[in-house]
Amino acid sequence: MITIRRLEINRWHDGRYERYDIDGGCYLFMFIKTRTVLGAEGSKTPIEPDTMILLDVNSPLYSHTYKGEYVDDCMIFESDEEIRLPMNTPVYIGSSVDISGHMKLIYEAHIRGDEIACCLLINAMFSQVAGIIAKAESSGMSHTYKLIPLRYDMYAHPERDWNIKSMSELLYVSETYFQELYKNLFGISCGADIINARVKYAMTLLSETGKPITETARRCGYNSPAHFARQFKAVTGFTPTEYRRKKRAFKEK
Repeated sequence: MITIRRLEINRWHDGRYERYDIDGGCYLFMFIKTRTVLGAEGSKTPIEPDTMILLDVNSPLYSHTYKGEYVDDCMIFESDEEIRLPMNTPVYIGSSVDISGHMKLIYEAHIRGDEIACCLLINAMFSQVAGIIAKAESSGMSHTYKLIPLRYDMYAHPERDWNIKSMSELLYVSETYFQELYKNLFGISCGADIINARVKYAMTLLSETGKPITETARRCGYNSPAHFARQFKAVTGFTPTEYRRKKRAFKEK
């Protein structure tokens, strides 16, 4: 039997910092509808809209941060039944399952006080999600769930030695298959995206700091300032020095 302790749909926040504490015996189910970042024990995981996460009492303390608004459906519940879903792991659902529709029906049954209907509806929703996950794993689609946080890490730490070989090894796939997965998911080749991540960070350093070009290049993952300058110009149309001069002139207006 599943017993709901708290249920909110279309829960909205405006940029505050949230924390979740789960009482013993309870689970927290969230269906996240806006782009956000989940954090636990010092780690950060980027979350795309239409992602679910099911947390149990053994989960690390989760929080989320976001710019602009944050919207989700949230349910805290107890269960004496086995729940056959991934625990404490974000799962991208997309349009595969109408989670919002399910949650609305569960909410209406909860308002009526119909606990049996709530239990049946929740089990139906979880069963449908479990089927989608099993299908994704059997077809290899589960790799896409790993690529999103990997790309976030690359943009957050462009100074690291990012390369297709080491990144494909993290997913235990061949380099050719990894590049195909990456291009299909993000619409850009992995190699080009590595350059974009580094150049984007360089643009921030050049406009916001006075660090020398050689230091900027090093902090963006380049051992050669000349190589950095060539790639920077190829992306922006300016040399690093020209870009810095242009940004300074704009600020002085």
